[in-house]
Amino acid sequence: MLHTDEVMPDADTIDVTGMTQLFADGRVANAIEGTWSHNDFYESGINFGVCPTPGGVTVGYVDVYIPLSSTEHPEETMAVLDYLISYDACVMKYENNKLGPQVNRKATEDCMDSCFAGLTPEEVECIFASLDNSRPLTVFPEWGEFLSNSLLPVSSLMEIGEYTVDQGFDELQMMANELLGF
Repeated sequence: MLHTDEVMPDADTIDVTGMTQLFADGRVANAIEGTWSHNDFYESGINFGVCPTPGGVTVGYVDVYIPLSSTEHPEETMAVLDYLISYDACVMKYENNKLGPQVNRKATEDCMDSCFAGLTPEEVECIFASLDNSRPLTVFPEWGEFLSNSLLPVSSLMEIGEYTVDQGFDELQMMANELLGF
């Protein structure tokens, strides 16, 4: 959509102008965004809708918490992580930040009115259907190193068209295998 069809703005344009302004100016008609952007669009007054990404499989981004394996307080760390993915914590995140969807699906379902304001029931169902068809993102102990040394650079190269998506993910798979000793 970015390189072949040229119907989606690049990251530099979005960073400078802002997605809601690009929509308001009529410079873009669609974008691939996460639900974390929904509230900004809604509050901007832009009449927008939600549709599935062509291809049928998405990566569902939810908060990923990664403890250090060298922590001196593993039990306390786990208690904090358990709280952060709990129903109460997810509801608090929705009430204060209007984010969605969070790790806790029950909290997301219970907070639909506040986190999906302005969307039709069919559009909300589309969001949940995308989660049902998402691939989980596997996190491993060397995740921080992989993120900074591999994922972000390769993502940038895909963004500017140096790699196709398939080439980029093949490269990332090879880098992850090397890092993990496979």
